[in-house]
Amino acid sequence: RSRRPPGRARDRDNRQPRPRAGPPSRSPEAAALWGLAKAAALEVPFARVRAIDLAGGLADLDRAAALLVEELESGAADPEVALLDASRLVPRLRPLAGGARSGPGIRRGGVYLVTGGMGGLGLAVGRWLARGWGAKVVLAGRTLRDVGELEGGEVLTAALDVADPEAVAELVARVQDRFGALHGVFHAAGLTRDALLAAKTLEDVRAVLAPKIEGAWALDRATAGLSLDFMALFSSIVSLSGNVGQSDYAAANRFLDAFASWRSARGRRTVSIDWGPWAEVGMAVRFAEAARARGIEPLTNEAGLAALGEILGLDRTQVAVLGSPRTRAKAAAAPAPGSRRLARSAEEELEKRLVGRLATFLEVAPEHIDPDVGFLEFGMDSILASRLLRELEDGAGVSLSPTLFFDHPNVAALARHLAGHLEPAALDRMLGATAPPAPGPAAAPSPPRARAFEEALEKRLVSRLATFLEVAPDHIDPDASFLEFGMDSILA
Repeated sequence: RSRRPPGRARDRDNRQPRPRAGPPSRSPEAAALWGLAKAAALEVPFARVRAIDLAGGLADLDRAAALLVEELESGAADPEVALLDASRLVPRLRPLAGGARSGPGIRRGGVYLVTGGMGGLGLAVGRWLARGWGAKVVLAGRTLRDVGELEGGEVLTAALDVADPEAVAELVARVQDRFGALHGVFHAAGLTRDALLAAKTLEDVRAVLAPKIEGAWALDRATAGLSLDFMALFSSIVSLSGNVGQSDYAAANRFLDAFASWRSARGRRTVSIDWGPWAEVGMAVRFAEAARARGIEPLTNEAGLAALGEILGLDRTQVAVLGSPRTRAKAAAAPAPGSRRLARSAEEELEKRLVGRLATFLEVAPEHIDPDVGFLEFGMDSILASRLLRELEDGAGVSLSPTLFFDHPNVAALARHLAGHLEPAALDRMLGATAPPAPGPAAAPSPPRARAFEEALEKRLVSRLATFLEVAPDHIDPDASFLEFGMDSILA
């Protein structure tokens, strides 16, 4: 290649022989559980959540059970593993090697269907196709919007519920009638309804799964008789990393990753692209700042679309695309005078602050906190970790990883990480922030005001609980236990 696009592409390597025919070992539906497990592990960071694929199948139950017990007793920490015959396989990301184009790529003047085409990312893809290749682009989405003309190409817009097989089949037939062909599909439809797994409703889960999973099946069936050049499934890096509050979204995208392999094994070229956050368009724009805080520059439209063009010309079924790593200075530059001393000073100050805050939360003297002892040994649970994480984020003014205390499991490691990875301005804010006062008895308001406030709050709580339980407020005894009303974790 004469030029490498500014985005970084990585190939999903399962270290597994590719079958000449037939499906891969995992079904797309089973793979979705792996995405669910990734998110669940983040929501319960101090529990071990593992996904184990008995890739050899369950025909021999005794053999499968023996493999499973052996794996669980081995003490291995891999969160994902496949057990196939005598092989133990773990997935890894590896840099995508360059090479000659082995796929058809985009045709000049070709006809392409983009689901999710009314959203920011789908529309950006449509404009890119029209401008770069003079393509005829069909933008389909649940809600029609005026997208105007697409420079260099022709556009058709359509209202579509991509999870409705009949509607998808009708649109595909309409596209062929209008343009005489359909050369490729970009499946970019999707939505999120973020909530912790314990609080998700069946309605929300179905709403998130449908456009990704049912949409992929509907598109596959509607185009089964066509010789598409490709079907590109827009997955998310959340499929591989998980994300707090997005267990259903992670599952749906992990399905797409496996579906691409399943479909390609049947002779229908498919690629799933695990997009990192984009800076300008897409659902992950809101995570752009968090990505920057973790050292990853979000994808610009130019970089993302350049990577897309490269991927479509390669023979891959799954590729992850992330923005370039952020650097604070050129690697070859010598450290500024005193910079190491300042970094060490920041680390020491952070360690002192963290010891103080942890001691306050645990209600012990600071000298009882050893910076090299793991958080778990102090009895830190997910609630305490969330409170401390929120406090750190408020102090620095940036979003931090939900797995911060899992990845850096003691005060010394956490201080070292923050001192070395936070932007200078965020580090200054964190060090300059006044530490919140230690929890203690609040100044009591005057008795009449306190009693009035308590009564008003009790009345409001009774009303809200009655609404949730669908009973009259006078049936709620304020002195009765919540458990007596049948309150569970979801209602809570």
